[in-house]
Amino acid sequence: MIRNMNYGVILLGGASKRFLDPVNKQFKKVLGIPLYQYSLKTMSQSNVIDRILLVVNSQNINYVKGQIQAFDKIIDVIPGGITRQKSSYEAIKYLSQIANDDDAVFIHDAARPLLSLSMLESLSNALKECDAITIARNCHDTIVKTINFDEIDNYVNRGEVALIETPQVFRLKTIKEAHENAINNNIFNASDDTYLVKMNNQAVRILISEENNFKITLTSDFEVFEAMVTKGVGQ
Repeated sequence: MIRNMNYGVILLGGASKRFLDPVNKQFKKVLGIPLYQYSLKTMSQSNVIDRILLVVNSQNINYVKGQIQAFDKIIDVIPGGITRQKSSYEAIKYLSQIANDDDAVFIHDAARPLLSLSMLESLSNALKECDAITIARNCHDTIVKTINFDEIDNYVNRGEVALIETPQVFRLKTIKEAHENAINNNIFNASDDTYLVKMNNQAVRILISEENNFKITLTSDFEVFEAMVTKGVGQ
């Protein structure tokens, strides 16, 4: 019996608007390695991932293709869209041409470079019981609602709040249907893929994140990552 395939998707088409640097954060180098290649290396080394698809800004396709010869799991580098949702959907459409409905799609943001082999393994194991799973983090701060960010309107029970991260994994059929239904319902700018699955009335399981799986948004985040890698974290 032929087993299902596991496809890794890395999204690196963001404009890095909050990252105040002339070089997009996904291409900034630490120890001579572009940021996006840290999570790419992990996916390449994982026994869970069979093939990898990179989604980039169209103007950077040739630039990225010139940097990835050493990664033999990569099947293609494709252009993304103007939003994260659109970029993710471009990957889903591409995979729908070569993959089966029950194959797994692991979607990850290049801005989280310290992806671990154990997170991929945990997601793969959880997929045996649920068709959509995300990594998420407990919230330890006090959470409030504020409309204009000038005063507190209400408090939220932090025990009922989780901070959604990537990687996330889905059966191809599940995530494809979620994206198509979102388009039919005029939803075009979701911040992550689990939102679309929930909007499609399907369950999404949560797995607790790891401490180092933070997202690089600001230049200060990059500096923290650079310091960690220099000390050997993630190597």
